Amino acid sequence: MLEDTINQMRANALRPKEEVVIEDVFKSICKSFTSNKELLTNSLRYETGKEIDLSSLQKIFTQSSLNYYGNTSAPFINDYGRISENMVPYGIIGLQVDKRINLNNYCEIIKVCLETRNSLIIRPYIKSQSLEILVQLINDILKQTIDFNEIVITDIDLENEALDLLIYVGEKSKFNKLDFRKEKIFLGIGQYELFVDEAIDENMIEFAKANGIKIFYNNENVYDEINESGANYCTTIMSGNKEKIREFITNVKSSYILVNMSPTLVDNANLYPEQLLKRKTTIIYE
Repeated sequence: MLEDTINQMRANALRPKEEVVIEDVFKSICKSFTSNKELLTNSLRYETGKEIDLSSLQKIFTQSSLNYYGNTSAPFINDYGRISENMVPYGIIGLQVDKRINLNNYCEIIKVCLETRNSLIIRPYIKSQSLEILVQLINDILKQTIDFNEIVITDIDLENEALDLLIYVGEKSKFNKLDFRKEKIFLGIGQYELFVDEAIDENMIEFAKANGIKIFYNNENVYDEINESGANYCTTIMSGNKEKIREFITNVKSSYILVNMSPTLVDNANLYPEQLLKRKTTIIYE
């Protein structure tokens, strides 16, 4: 159990803040990646045989996510008193990963958690030295200010821990069975669907069959089938019918919708700042 760790993180969150600028934190993280490129490269090469793509890691921490959330309206006075509405962090977030995702995906999720000022505990799919090194480099930056808790990596399943929010990466069927008492978010990273309205590209269909991409064919309940049994991550329609394409775009709930393209073109995490913030209304009697 992580009770002591979580209690300490909650206590830390009550400390007075320095109000650091998150962009400055991200710049320091990028500099640390550059200084430790060889360490990251050697670790990833040993684990996967691949080279580290330093520019893509740095891009994650430099690109704007258009997160304009914060104070959503200026305080105002009504018959009850002074009212202020704000978007605030959930608190302590757990990331439970039950399928293989890449280092960039972990970075994308970490970045959104940090910019929304949430604390993060990660239970990875498998033990990864590369992930541990990356998190340690980030923690070295976070330790320079009291505004953040360090990121924690654990091998303990998180569904029974006293978290404020759980992010789950894996199969939707297992996500639906999670006995987590508070809010949870499903991410279907790397899971794809192809809706064949017209078989206009046999090569793509064969590619989908060979790579475990779910294929759906036209029927009166096809959109319900995609939304309920698909990963809601990236779904492609194969069709030359403009009306059918518009219908597909309107009805399918996936984060990414592609038309006559391979769904595997998308590989980034579909997590956004607004998912990790909640509205809080404060009323001060005057």
